[in-house]
Amino acid sequence: MIRNTLFYLLTLCFTFTLHAQQAEFYGPFPNWTNLKKVYNAKGDGRTDDTKSIQQALDELGETGHSPVLFIPNGTYRITSTLIMKSKKGIAIYGEDPLKTIIKWDGAANEKMFFLNGVSYSEYGRITWDGSKKALVAYAHEWDGKVNYANSGSQHLDEVFKDVSVGIKSGINMDAEMSIRRCRFYNCNSTAISLQGPNALDWWIWDCYFEKCNVGVANNFPAFGAGNFQVYRCVFNRSLLSDIFLGNSNFFSFRDNISFNSNSFLKASQFSNTSPITIQNNTIISDSDKVMMDLFTKGNILVIGNRFITPDGAKNFVIRNVNNFKGSTPDITFISNSFSSKDKLMENGGGRVAEMGTASAQKKMNRPDVKPYPFAETKSYSTVELKDTTSSASLQTIINKISSSKKTTILHFQYGNFQLVKQLIIPPATPLILTGDGLRSVLTWKRQYDTTSASLIQVNAPAQMQIKNMWIQGNGKTDGVVVTDDDRPGNMIYGNQLMVFNGLNSNVSVRGFSNTILRFENFQHNYCRNGISVNVEGAGSKNSSMLKIFGGESAVNNNSYAVDKGAKLLVYDTWYEGNSKQFLSLKGNGEFYLNGAKIAVSGQAPDPFINIESFSGKAVIAQAIYNSPKKKIYFNNNFNNAKFLTIGTLTWTDSTNNFYDIRDKQNKFSMYNNRFNTGKGSYPLQNLGNADPFFVNDMLSTIVNTSVAAENQGNKKASLLIFDHVMMDGSKNNLRIEK
Repeated sequence: MIRNTLFYLLTLCFTFTLHAQQAEFYGPFPNWTNLKKVYNAKGDGRTDDTKSIQQALDELGETGHSPVLFIPNGTYRITSTLIMKSKKGIAIYGEDPLKTIIKWDGAANEKMFFLNGVSYSEYGRITWDGSKKALVAYAHEWDGKVNYANSGSQHLDEVFKDVSVGIKSGINMDAEMSIRRCRFYNCNSTAISLQGPNALDWWIWDCYFEKCNVGVANNFPAFGAGNFQVYRCVFNRSLLSDIFLGNSNFFSFRDNISFNSNSFLKASQFSNTSPITIQNNTIISDSDKVMMDLFTKGNILVIGNRFITPDGAKNFVIRNVNNFKGSTPDITFISNSFSSKDKLMENGGGRVAEMGTASAQKKMNRPDVKPYPFAETKSYSTVELKDTTSSASLQTIINKISSSKKTTILHFQYGNFQLVKQLIIPPATPLILTGDGLRSVLTWKRQYDTTSASLIQVNAPAQMQIKNMWIQGNGKTDGVVVTDDDRPGNMIYGNQLMVFNGLNSNVSVRGFSNTILRFENFQHNYCRNGISVNVEGAGSKNSSMLKIFGGESAVNNNSYAVDKGAKLLVYDTWYEGNSKQFLSLKGNGEFYLNGAKIAVSGQAPDPFINIESFSGKAVIAQAIYNSPKKKIYFNNNFNNAKFLTIGTLTWTDSTNNFYDIRDKQNKFSMYNNRFNTGKGSYPLQNLGNADPFFVNDMLSTIVNTSVAAENQGNKKASLLIFDHVMMDGSKNNLRIEK
């Protein structure tokens, strides 16, 4: 077998579900700009519609023009590159993802759509047909000169076919990009390509790739950079590789399916080292291929994957070898299953920690290899609201909907809704609050009145969504307060929830044992005085766990805190900023971080991770530490704390001296960590408790937590969804309480 270090077998249960959260599309609304009606585009497949579309893009969101462009079904022929620049909070939607088609009929190797300085925007429900000639469909390429970086945007339910590259970044700040339920066919270079060192935090969910040369990469069509995470995607017969890495950062690939591709993952990293997490993927190959070629210099965490490959192959299924002398990375290998008996992994000399490998598993079911469904267009009773609507009128409308029990959309047309009184959503009100991009703003008007607790209060059980809105408390009130009755099956879910500048917190959660709490593509920044994400449990071991999958944060006084038995799990997040620290744990609970970049540039002597007067578990796995001259401090003065840091990589400290450990109980472990040399990395000495039972216990929550969608299990349970919502400048931007 592949053991250098043998961990004891830990029996674990995996749930392999690849169903996305249910999604619906609402629209078009009357105030959206209709491309055919307003700009006389034909969409007949023959007329050149380039000028009509370009005029619509030029005027989109400008004074007197809606920030939302609606494109009816049809085939829109374009002959030159569409250009949009210096816009914020706009949206472009097609009527039907398969019937709204923009087709290239221009010169070969040109861009279809060039976006320069377009941020916090949304694109969806369009097929981009490159006619086997276009270079790229969407080129998110900020030039660094015009207003706004290309950040905080989202692609939904789009199709890319016969184009060299589907979606690409430039070399500047093209970051925090969410790509969900998109389909890519016959991309002869790369379906999704990152090309710059600041193309960071690209979160790719539930996408489908068929017969593309490469699915997702940061080194195709040229050597690029940036980091991305791939979740619950399906790769069908990629010609070169499903995922290809060149320049490095941290990466995670979770709950994906690979079917008869040339390779699932090729890591050909030529500069800095990077930690990689590979979890819960099903990788199927009916031929003799190396399915994971790990030419990397960082640490690798491989958990719960299923490899269905032929017996008697000449090649190893996994190849963990590189040409950097002495720098083959460490690999932690937990509960992976193989259909083949041998030739499982070729290892080039790095440390191996292994447990629970199962080989010769002949009864391994193959999952379906098909695209995920697009969001379904739904029509409900709709109330159109303008920014002249008073708070009292809004409340009256909400109360009537609550009494009728009829699902209703409140469409807040673009504008600034200045509230003078809190909006209260009664229990079981079937309500959808939606706006126009992020140009529909709810703000607190009475600057000197602090008698209202929040702009919006949602009472349990909730049956509502908040979409495409910007909520501002102006420092005088909370943004949204949720009172949840914590019944089994309740769920509070967020996709691309962005919470900035909270005075006390960006998110505060208190007192839950049963409610499912889950945020995806979550951004929380600039909580300079309080705690950005502050979680208090129910005071027992049964506290709910807040799960964050894919995130970004910056310039927080303290990014996370847990107390009263709270549980907080964070996968794949970036932190940077001129601040005192990243994390301070002083309460009681559990904190898990898997996949991160932690760059604290502040010169204050505070530790960038401070664990003191804490009872519970703290785990940091597969993180990059880039906080020069700052320490990790662990003082177990209560003797009730446990701390594990595993698979991490420091870019600034060549020894373990940046750990300041004060523990007499041997309840900490610094395991398989490394130092980056630029041309490779070398292992740092293991410190503390290396007992396999201790390490297994500390890792068990991460091992058992995948990104598979969670079902409520009870249709009568409370459900509250935030989708592409920004909350800014409130006392607490989002407060969730039992």
